[in-house]
Amino acid sequence: MLVLNSQIIGKLVQSIHTGSSIGQLKHAIVDYNNLKVIAYDVDGPLVKQEDLDILMTNDIREYAPVGAIVDSLDSLATGNDVVAVKHIRDVQFDPLHLKVKTKKGKKLGQVVDFILDTQDFLIQQLIVRRPPMQALLDPELTISRDKIVEVTDYYIVINDDTEKPKARAEKKQEAPEFVPNYVNPFKKPELAPETESVVKD
Repeated sequence: MLVLNSQIIGKLVQSIHTGSSIGQLKHAIVDYNNLKVIAYDVDGPLVKQEDLDILMTNDIREYAPVGAIVDSLDSLATGNDVVAVKHIRDVQFDPLHLKVKTKKGKKLGQVVDFILDTQDFLIQQLIVRRPPMQALLDPELTISRDKIVEVTDYYIVINDDTEKPKARAEKKQEAPEFVPNYVNPFKKPELAPETESVVKD
């Protein structure tokens, strides 16, 4: 199922074991190597009491309209104990608010949201808000991940043939890969393991 990340934020984490909510999904933690949401920050009384703060997406049994379905409170973890999560937090990578430009340097706008597939939590499309002057004709663009060629600390760079991305209403597209300066954009056919992310200083 394709869904906007902004529609996931605030949803409940539901335990099969207790049949009740154990927390709420907050910020998405995205691996820059493959543009995959590997975890979500979680908040709630039980979470704080047990010193837990993240839910790895691999531990989500199912994502439903009500929220993320997990086995129990044991599905949650402490972010500082998960190497991949700690690393992403340390480098402060977040695709939201990164600027988007073409390889030739044409500025297209800023990432304000993204669409992901709840089967594998890979980001499939970026929602980009246009600069003020360009926004008069096209307020937002939807850019497929297969157009991404590079990701740096400040920019997501896409192919120049994507100068006229399709409007946000058209949400279904296909997928490929990504980078940090991060540079990488999907240079290998197979996705890098999300548990062994490495960033060059």
